[in-house]
Order: sequence, then structure tokens, then C-alpha cells
Amino acid sequence: ILAKKFLLSRKERIRLLLCNGTGFGYKDLYPLKLLRGREVREVSSHVRIVPIVALTEGGKRVILSASSGGAYASEVKLLLEAMKEIGEFPIEGVFFVGDKCFDCIRVMEEIEKHGGKPAIKVKETWRKGVRHRLRRQSKMNFEEVGRERYLIESLFGLIKGKFGSQILVRLREIAERRALCLIVLYNLRLLLELGEI
Repeated sequence: ILAKKFLLSRKERIRLLLCNGTGFGYKDLYPLKLLRGREVREVSSHVRIVPIVALTEGGKRVILSASSGGAYASEVKLLLEAMKEIGEFPIEGVFFVGDKCFDCIRVMEEIEKHGGKPAIKVKETWRKGVRHRLRRQSKMNFEEVGRERYLIESLFGLIKGKFGSQILVRLREIAERRALCLIVLYNLRLLLELGEI
């Protein structure tokens, strides 16, 4: 609702859509820098969140939608959940930039269904080229606009710098909701800075 209010009130056009996943720790503090391999995969006290961020022509980053899950939730499933909410936004012909973990035909079909152009980094090897039409198109689009993917990484840095990367609760369900609240707080802060509230 906040994102829609911002985009409609300022008549901001969306230039790019960006998506990626990040995590927030809760309950226990683990020094992940010191752990390796299997030890890292056994740490379950974090939640994953996948937001969809609109980059406007004015250079503002507005979070349109987000979905959260457990420690090792599929980022593809979380993205598909988050995409259900952006159907009402005008994204005709807008590039949808994503990382290699979203290289999935279903995600690319969903992007096309919403009117966007997939620009997801494609997994490929030197022996096996890119065959599917959507994956070939996505590869070309990523070469054109993929360098702007850093904007979502810097957004995560901004959010974690302002609100922290640790959520001080004990239950996973509450940690997921709190992570989504941080996304809402970011949008509120943006609206306050621009004098929309």
C-alpha cells in the first residue's frame, strides 16, 4: 500500500525491478565467518526474505512486495509468492533483474505474464548452451541491465545498517514477521524523507 501510494502520488515511473534474497539472524548469535561447509548449513536460527524493489526514473528504490521463509527456504518459491502482489503495478516492458539463483523457467514465465522482461543471470556451461527461448532472452537482457543488480545489495546494506541484521526474538514465525516489518519501515522512512507523510 505504501509503495502504491508513493508511486501514484508522485507519478513515478518504474525503470527497473530488482529481486534478491537476504537473511536476518534471530535467537542465537553464530559467528558464520568462522564456520565452514556443513557447519554453516546446520545453523538454522535465521530467516530468509525476498523483496521485489522498484527503481524509479527519479532514482528512488521502493519495495513493492516481499515474502519471508525459514532458514533454507527456496528463494524461487519466495519470489513467486512476492510476485502475486505486484500484479496491480504498471510494469509493462520493465526489466526484472535477478541473480543466478532465480534462473527458473517458471519465474521467467511469471515475469512475462505480468508484462515485464526477465533479466535474470542464466546458469550455463561451455558444453551446454542456453536452449530455452526465455532463458536466451533473459541472458541478453541481463547483459544489458544486469550491472544495476548492485542497487538491491546496497539496499540490504542500508536496511541492515539502520535496523541491524539480528532480530531479538526466539520464535521463527515472529522473526519472519519482524523481517517483513523492517521492509515496511524502510518504505515509511523513504516517504518521510520525501515529505509524503
